[in-house]
Amino acid sequence: MGKNLTTNQKAEIAKSTLKTRLLVTIELEAPFRILANDSVGSIEIGGNTYYTRFIQMSDIQTSLDGNNDSISVSISDIAQEFAGLVADNGDVLTNTPCKVEQILFDGDSNTILGNPILLFEGLINNLGLAQTYCDFTVERALFGYNTVSPNMTYDVNCQFKFKDERCQYSGAETKCDKTLARCQALGNVTRFGGYPSVVVPVSTN
Repeated sequence: MGKNLTTNQKAEIAKSTLKTRLLVTIELEAPFRILANDSVGSIEIGGNTYYTRFIQMSDIQTSLDGNNDSISVSISDIAQEFAGLVADNGDVLTNTPCKVEQILFDGDSNTILGNPILLFEGLINNLGLAQTYCDFTVERALFGYNTVSPNMTYDVNCQFKFKDERCQYSGAETKCDKTLARCQALGNVTRFGGYPSVVVPVSTN
């Protein structure tokens, strides 16, 4: 938390009443802001609405090929904002830009002190909805760009990111396990990015 802090922020951290909070911002047409808090409701800060929810974030994971970093985010959805958003509009969250920041928050005055500190940013994928929570991953390509070139591994499962430029699925479903059967069920088999004829080696151990 000490990286790039201003002198004022460092002074505020030393106060016993100050708390740092996670802030998740989903960049829809009207940004959807979720502020980590134990209560369920919303607050207004600087003319913007912040939904107050319980948030969990994983450590950063790097893919085996080293091309992508990701984190997992879980947000309580007791009031069903996420579920309602998907029900009313379809899955508009997959591939939507999202950033996770840490802020210095004065709960007594509902004030964010200084500038947020960016922890991670990328695109939403693997959206899951349950009765009381919403979870998803935030994924980013390394080296500062996303590749759409035909770089692939010879593998039985699809290697396209769900709903990306190569997958092109545009329906309401929120998850894909990258198998041929799932692609067929989604009616998107012509875009399947795998090789079903690959023989999976059987272990002799």
